[in-house]
Amino acid sequence: MSTPTETSILSDLQTSGDSKIHSLVSEYLRPISTLANSKKKKLDKAAVRSLAKQFLSFLSNSFPIIYKRIYIQDPNELQKASLSDFFETYRLCITCLEFVSS
Repeated sequence: MSTPTETSILSDLQTSGDSKIHSLVSEYLRPISTLANSKKKKLDKAAVRSLAKQFLSFLSNSFPIIYKRIYIQDPNELQKASLSDFFETYRLCITCLEFVSS
C-alpha cells in the first residue's frame, strides 16, 4: 500500500465520513507531532523549520476543510464517532501548527 499524499488526504477530509480520517492525518503528521510532543527543551531549529516548510501547506489547507465538516455540514450526515474523529484531527492540526509557529 502506498503512502497517502497531502492531496489525497485533503481530498479524503473533504468527502469521507470514514473514521479512518484521523489515523490518516495522524500518520501523515507523525514527524511533526512526535517532535511537538517531545519532552526535549532544545530542539534543532533547522529541523523544525524544515518540518514547517513540509507541513505548513497541509495544515493551512486542512483547517477550513475540517471546519466545514464539523460546523457547516448537516449533523445528521456525520455519525458521532466520525464527528469526534474530526475534532481530534482538528486538535492534532492545531498542536502541530502551534509547534511550528514558535
